[in-house]
Amino acid sequence: MNEEPLLEGDFGGPPGAGGPRFHLCLTRTELQILGGPPGGAGVLRLADVVGCHTLRAPSLPAAAFFAVYAYPPRCRGVPGGPRRRRRAPTFRADAAPHYEGNRATAERWARAIRCLVRGLPLPPQAEIPPEPRRRRLLLLLNPFGGRGQALSWCQTHVLPMITEADISFNLIQTERANHARELVTGISLDEWDGIVTVSGDGLLYEVVNGLMDRPDWAAALRMPLGILPCGSGNALAAAINSHAGLAPALGLSLLQNCAVLLCRGTPSPLDLVSVTTASGARVFSFLSVAWGLVADVDIESERLRRLGPARFALGTAARLLALHTYRGRLSYLPAVPRSATADAAGAAGAAASPLPRALSDLGLCAGMASGPGTPEGDGGDWGDAPALGDNPGPKGAAAGDVLVRGDAPILGDAPGRGDVGVQGGTPRDGDAPGRGATAVDGGTPSDGAASKDGDAAVPGDTPGPGDTPSDGATEVHGVTSRHGDAPSPASPPKDASPPAPSSPPGGPVDDLLVPLGQPVPPSWVTLEGDFVLVLAIYQSHLGAELVAAPRARPDDGLIHLCYVRAGVSRGALLRALLAMTRGGGGGGTDAAAGPPLSRVPARAFRLEPLTPRGVLTVDGERVEYGPLQGQIHRGLARLLTPAAP
Repeated sequence: MNEEPLLEGDFGGPPGAGGPRFHLCLTRTELQILGGPPGGAGVLRLADVVGCHTLRAPSLPAAAFFAVYAYPPRCRGVPGGPRRRRRAPTFRADAAPHYEGNRATAERWARAIRCLVRGLPLPPQAEIPPEPRRRRLLLLLNPFGGRGQALSWCQTHVLPMITEADISFNLIQTERANHARELVTGISLDEWDGIVTVSGDGLLYEVVNGLMDRPDWAAALRMPLGILPCGSGNALAAAINSHAGLAPALGLSLLQNCAVLLCRGTPSPLDLVSVTTASGARVFSFLSVAWGLVADVDIESERLRRLGPARFALGTAARLLALHTYRGRLSYLPAVPRSATADAAGAAGAAASPLPRALSDLGLCAGMASGPGTPEGDGGDWGDAPALGDNPGPKGAAAGDVLVRGDAPILGDAPGRGDVGVQGGTPRDGDAPGRGATAVDGGTPSDGAASKDGDAAVPGDTPGPGDTPSDGATEVHGVTSRHGDAPSPASPPKDASPPAPSSPPGGPVDDLLVPLGQPVPPSWVTLEGDFVLVLAIYQSHLGAELVAAPRARPDDGLIHLCYVRAGVSRGALLRALLAMTRGGGGGGTDAAAGPPLSRVPARAFRLEPLTPRGVLTVDGERVEYGPLQGQIHRGLARLLTPAAP
């Protein structure tokens, strides 16, 4: 179906590129590129675009340029799913005799593309869209998660992308277990538009519970959360990838997908489950509660963390050979069918150039502020191969034709000398000993090949000798966060949000639960016997490759209870697990589905282990063994992700 064009026009190519001109047509879903040199035509899906910048070439003073930064899937047939490859077609506006007129044209196109990418409304065609507000993210990275590649992958694949998306950030490495929890408990949240973890699911678990530890927990949970998968357990990231309509992905492919989705993301509701343990301790969970096989594999495979997701496959194989059963009692409150979710309906009948200093110009909190930084912007990079209007590179450009962002020259740092705030790096959860708490400056995203100064060029970027990166609309003032610095006077406060209504301390009231020492209400269903596994899950994925509840959604208000009773054969259980890896869920959609895996939607549950010893996990983290219960709180938190297709 042909969409109505929002903008249409004729443009030249990047500096030094001759040949036919391009005809561009912008719709709400794609940028159509017609004409140009051979191989230059094509279509860019806006779903693959993260940003658009206006640029200027000193050798062409009257012309203005705009570059579109896209990451379409290109490398197919590789393990883990299609890889994305950066494209940055650049177009020249030169119809007006003066720079101001051409800059207005380039700015109209650039802002329209940025608004469409972020889902913002567009004004009438004759008007220039308002500039979207720059977002500010706090990135928390666990350097020893998964295979220990988080920092390298973040520098190489994530930071350049989010910089092109006009996102400023502070990057902090966690130093120890619960460091992220302690950090978010005390920071000033008004300075941030989101908190993003660069690790597996465990670091986000710390962040969620750190926010719940705050006296202003209700307001704190309005802070949008994001995840960039660099751990061994990447269940939430895989669920986000699936809900966005993308092909299943693992490893680097999954990270690239989630980075693109993060750049385009807006806050959407995320369910949390409050879990109360035998001692009365209360934690909040976004993923799952597990007992039996799943919990055993998760904890026993910790020593294989360096293998990444393969640790779970090896752990499962070992457990299948020595299959254990556990006696217990599972009680649950059946879910009322909700038309808003497919699960409830099914249960109705049953129970760029050198990376600039794109750090946030804001301190972490009143006691953690930033030092001064040198303004530096994004250089005029346009990709790694001529396609869709890309500049063919320095060999094809005339001397002095260097694209720079905006009008004002930036004095001070040479291109490529940026600061990425990384604080320390010590292991979590049994990882190998780390380097200690050290502040590392000068780390520009790279593919690991750092120069002797500690700087490295972003792959595909070719800064010219005359680069003076700057943004025509906004300068990014980058600062490395350090504890104990004085507050930065240049830190503009985030727009104050209206005061939140008073909330009970310690989180929302569990109105569906009675104390653990009392019998469950008569409206509940109780199952007692021997189990191989019990799993309460509220996302579709239990791991990057394991789909436990195919119809689950992050905000469906349901706990998907899955359990396997004793007596199942190893072969039947293996087939069920293999079905999960193919996205089939491994069992029926309700409790009547029968062996090997039963599944029922619920709103609250209680699990009472009757076997004296065992393992219980919440979001993959071990908790005290004994009776526990949980209740869903629909939409209590917010998640940065595009709307489901």
